[in-house]
Amino acid sequence: MTNCETPPPPVVDGSTVYVAIDAGGIGATVDRALDVAGAGVRHVVVCGPRPGAGKTGAVAWAGQLGRWMPTDTPHVTRSALRARLAADGVDVHVTRIEPWFGEHVAPADAAEAMRIIRHAGALVGVRPYGTPGQTGRRMLAAVWEARGLEWPSCPPDVAALLRSTSGQGRFQVFDNDGGAELVSIDARFQYGALALGELPTGEPVEQTAEPDVYAPSWCEVDFAPAPGGVLGVLGVRSLGRWHWPSDGGPYRTWCSGAEIHAARDAGYLVTVRRAIVWPSKARTLAPWVRIIVKQRDRLDALPIGAGVKRAARNGLRAMVVQAIGAIHGGAGVTDGAPPVLCASAYKTGGASLDHPEWTTAIYATARARLARQMLAQTAPVVACALDGYYVAGEPVLQPDNGAPGRWREVWRCGPWSPVATMADIYALRGES
Repeated sequence: MTNCETPPPPVVDGSTVYVAIDAGGIGATVDRALDVAGAGVRHVVVCGPRPGAGKTGAVAWAGQLGRWMPTDTPHVTRSALRARLAADGVDVHVTRIEPWFGEHVAPADAAEAMRIIRHAGALVGVRPYGTPGQTGRRMLAAVWEARGLEWPSCPPDVAALLRSTSGQGRFQVFDNDGGAELVSIDARFQYGALALGELPTGEPVEQTAEPDVYAPSWCEVDFAPAPGGVLGVLGVRSLGRWHWPSDGGPYRTWCSGAEIHAARDAGYLVTVRRAIVWPSKARTLAPWVRIIVKQRDRLDALPIGAGVKRAARNGLRAMVVQAIGAIHGGAGVTDGAPPVLCASAYKTGGASLDHPEWTTAIYATARARLARQMLAQTAPVVACALDGYYVAGEPVLQPDNGAPGRWREVWRCGPWSPVATMADIYALRGES
């Protein structure tokens, strides 16, 4: 669906209308929606690729209001548009569907997928609220409240350290010469799968001795890669960017116990300088994530089209991924500056949702799994991004049983020319 094509008709669902982006701007888009839906509509959901390039194009497009006047300050980013508009006695709230289902979703599919999202939230008494992340956090808090659970946040100084030293996903393009075939692999719903596991709990302590192999920990280490390596295992932040050295050293960084073990299995020399160690672990997020996973699993049995199914999967995944990102909270990593304490702790219904110790563990385990998976390949690895990677040839994979976290092939093409950036790979996939 592009702006040069005839847009699909708006779809009305109660007081909400789903409408494809109009090339004439937001004013023309809202006008077309209300021409179909009538005056009873109070929420216009805009579907389709964002107009223009980046935030600048989106802002310019959103400024084309025509007879509509904003009644508050619109929030416009590369992927979001939230504004309340008024004209001729009609007051409507306008949002974009992209944060929920992605750009390429038709109005009818978006409306049906949002009904599925509402059903998932209703299981714990929560309605979709604003963004997937906000909705996911409210669901988590509702699950905890129903079960009488509450997990204290880790100490502020430890939270600041984690936020200052923990990265998230790994993006890297390796030297390549092109080839006959490029295959994309990713881990199905990886963050959801890892959130089902045990996460750090209790009052952490700092120690200089290396922690027990099974203890949840966050360690400052010195390391040297194995000679002759190609794929780095441990990341080092320098000059505002993460690097994954595969030779030289020694280097210093922070990482989890899971990453230390992956590095040592790859022949790295790793020395722990100090460690933050938690005394216990529990499946703190599992009761919530199981609900989301179950709703994803039931999609295959529903009499819905492929577009609805794809959108609903994206929405359910977004609730978990974005909620986990919000639970991390605070400022990102810094270079040389002392950790800065995050002033805002997420609280919903009295429960603290400020837990960077959990998100740090999830992100680190995902990176360790990705490193192990890439090192197991016999074909050259071309690139990696978050929970996926690309190989120039046939991948080495375990059988796919459909479970969250399982590595599976998602796309292939060939022949392909050398690539220098992830944008080059996305272009091969027909994405921008």
